[in-house]
Amino acid sequence: MIAPEQPSSCRRLLVFPLTMALCTMGFAQQIFLQEDFASGVPAAGWTVTNNGVSIGWEDGGGFALHQDWFGSNDNSLRTPNLDLSTATEAWLHFGYSTQFAAFGTAQNIEVSTDAGLTFTLAEDLLLLGEQISRSHTIDLSSYAGFASVMVSFRYQGDNGSRWSLDDVTLSDSSAAPSPPPISWSVNLPSSFAQAPFFDGFEGHAGVLPSTMAVTCIDVASGLPDAEAWCNIGQQGPCVGGTSGIGPADGAFSLEMGLDPTSTNFHFVRNALVYGINAGGLESPILDLEYLDFGEEYHAFDGLWISQDGNDWYRLLRWDDLGDGVWTLLRAIALDGTPVDPAVNFYLMFAQEDNFPFADLDGIAFDNLDIGSGGSVEGIHLEVQNLIAGQSATFLLDGARKQSAILVAYSIFGPGPSSTAYGVMDLSNPIQELPSSLFADAYGEASLTVPVSYGALHRSVYLQAVETRFDGSFLLSNPLAERVR
Repeated sequence: MIAPEQPSSCRRLLVFPLTMALCTMGFAQQIFLQEDFASGVPAAGWTVTNNGVSIGWEDGGGFALHQDWFGSNDNSLRTPNLDLSTATEAWLHFGYSTQFAAFGTAQNIEVSTDAGLTFTLAEDLLLLGEQISRSHTIDLSSYAGFASVMVSFRYQGDNGSRWSLDDVTLSDSSAAPSPPPISWSVNLPSSFAQAPFFDGFEGHAGVLPSTMAVTCIDVASGLPDAEAWCNIGQQGPCVGGTSGIGPADGAFSLEMGLDPTSTNFHFVRNALVYGINAGGLESPILDLEYLDFGEEYHAFDGLWISQDGNDWYRLLRWDDLGDGVWTLLRAIALDGTPVDPAVNFYLMFAQEDNFPFADLDGIAFDNLDIGSGGSVEGIHLEVQNLIAGQSATFLLDGARKQSAILVAYSIFGPGPSSTAYGVMDLSNPIQELPSSLFADAYGEASLTVPVSYGALHRSVYLQAVETRFDGSFLLSNPLAERVR
């Protein structure tokens, strides 16, 4: 079968895993461990074993990090001894990134019930390959009831993989609890935009509207800093600094970093905050385009959401996204935290760094779009005017907006057949209509295809496939039609 149409190389499509947002919607009955490494590595009660070849596990700036050091590294980051004697289930949740997986030896999750004397392998994350800010869960229920349980994150490699780790939770629920909010003091807008909402920054022409506020400060002093660059045109032209890569469209975008002309390298903190109300939208989501020039992680960095403008929940981190081209990022869920997007809320783009924008650092955004996540029931396929010698119209609804959809067909029967998309109600061989399509802002799409005269009186079986934003596939209702 032909794979769904891919975007052109000048703009890459990055699918944001919905599981990262959805996993925050459940709340554990018992939490035995919760650590975000905000206080350093190793955190209180944790231990590090290091074979002395390199630094090993270190503080990456609000997360635990093991670099791809030269030499035969075998280093472990271990939790405290945990009492699971009252638990009937045990689930380990954490966020991580893996780079250069092909060069690594192991990124093992190991468990001990004898205070660290011996360990049993639970999973090797290297088998999952390259990962960017992935949320992961491991079932450790076989250790429920033990009075002494220790979890080890064991790195092995020689100039191998790079492993970052954050937001580690051990609970008795398969759903990861929402991490606690973080308090940030930033300027807030005086009014709220109503979603559906789109901002390509062109209409502002460099003037901040009342639904938007910026914060530009020096990190060391906390005072306003004229060289902190949070620019939609009010600080200068949006031209991409020395990179020369301007906005994704038009003449304006959001640029964040140190002033691109500065030679005074120092840490600045930038924030752009929107006031938004997404009441009336079903499962509101954010789509955007970004251009990352090599952001490193800082605790302030990321996309944040807040109800009161003080307590913030992070939706997304910028680090590990860098590739130097405008990239479309789809389906960032806005309803996966305790913040209620159906009433007034704040959305913050936050960035901290010490290099000029577009000079090995900085990030830009364009074409922000907040709309509905679409129907939870799935897509519906209908065909009209299936007449030989004329053009048939295929109508679809119930999809998530801008999701990729293809229409498959067979003239050999109603299946079932196992395919890369799941079990389809079509018999092999299965063909696809020549054009893929994308759902509009309302989750609808249509496609018109000519019908040959030779198809007269032939039976045709049809089914559509939607590629969801978490990389999964959703099948429509099947159709059995006869060409008139």
